[in-house]
Amino acid sequence: MNCSFRREQHAQLGNTKSGSSIAGMRRKRQAYKGGKFMWKDGMNYKFETGTSEQVKKDFANAAKAWSQDTCVDIRLNSSGKWNEGLHVTALYDACASDVGKVGGWQYLYLGRYCEGFGGIAHELGHALGLVHTMSRSDRDDYILVDLINMKPEYAEEFKKHSPVRSYGIGYEYGSIMHYGQRSVFLPQAYLIIPFDSKYKNTLGSQMISFADLTLINRHYKCTEKCDSKSSAVCKNRGYPHPRDCSRCLCPSGYGGKDCSERPSDGCGHELEASKTWQNVSITIRNDDPKQYLDGYKKCIYWIKSPEGTRMKIRLETIRFQSTAGCSNDGIEIKAKKDITLTGYRFCYEEDEDLVLSPRFSTAPVIVYSRVNITSTAIISYRYVLYLKHSSAATQIRVKCGFGSRCHRLPVYMKTISGYSQQKERNDVKR
Repeated sequence: MNCSFRREQHAQLGNTKSGSSIAGMRRKRQAYKGGKFMWKDGMNYKFETGTSEQVKKDFANAAKAWSQDTCVDIRLNSSGKWNEGLHVTALYDACASDVGKVGGWQYLYLGRYCEGFGGIAHELGHALGLVHTMSRSDRDDYILVDLINMKPEYAEEFKKHSPVRSYGIGYEYGSIMHYGQRSVFLPQAYLIIPFDSKYKNTLGSQMISFADLTLINRHYKCTEKCDSKSSAVCKNRGYPHPRDCSRCLCPSGYGGKDCSERPSDGCGHELEASKTWQNVSITIRNDDPKQYLDGYKKCIYWIKSPEGTRMKIRLETIRFQSTAGCSNDGIEIKAKKDITLTGYRFCYEEDEDLVLSPRFSTAPVIVYSRVNITSTAIISYRYVLYLKHSSAATQIRVKCGFGSRCHRLPVYMKTISGYSQQKERNDVKR
């Protein structure tokens, strides 16, 4: 079952029997920053007897997704030689993990709401040391959390933690550690409301984001493993890969040896914007989700415009599954200045006719799906001239006479084609 929210409880197994609830056995969640809570020698895991083969496979995929792009090894204790790690069980109706390493064999619970890739990756994120994104001390700058309509016993899941080290990473709406708008606690209400409403379906992501990986890489000092003199020089906010310093780990939507190219390992192509509207129809269907670690097939398009211009992208038609958090399929458009963060995601028809204005001359558009149903998006795009202030900051000059009124004079602003007159004739009272 896919669910935007997952009820997570810190618990110890104690005498709890199979199938019974472990509600009320929680421990206070903390953001562990100290070295003793880190898996310095890698993370081991073993499964409770009776764990299904599907859960084992999904767990292995989530473990590989975290480890292949960080320096943290996550390995199955198949030989039995390790005496500490994660004891994974799906036999209890809970989704829970300690935050960071606590020593010995610590339990990681995978109940009915978190047996798939996304839920498992989320719990592994906690085990690696990550707290919920919406628990960041600066979360009130980005989202509204409705604590009024929430039962007190669930409020712990939304408690802010201060201090929590974010390592300079922006607020990631698309983090695997961020809850969606709705909750299994109170499904009829919106408990999280982003101030930028276009992010509402980016919340509750079932994918590990570039920012999530970067957070782990900085927390475990993976980025220090590469020598700056001999490592790859990366563009577009990428950085040398912690497992191969000669290549780059790139933000989503970017690829190539130095993150300056459109990723070539999939469908999609480049589109050149012009002054007039053009449109493109994009279809996607995932006939074999098992061939992807997280189950998602992705098609990446680049829409490009000349330097000194700004793009306009309009959503004409959206025909997707319309699931909470656009978790089954959708279209993602990167439009914000920080390209390391997940873009806006859409899958509902109500977002048709929305116009976005990316902040750069190359805008990645990512269409994704984990279902074997054909989904379609039609988008239009064009560019407009981008007015820039000249190097000598132009101020509005005001000419005043003997009367009580002043008149604004024309203001000149620099554009890519020379100087154009910005006519501001509105009277202003003195």
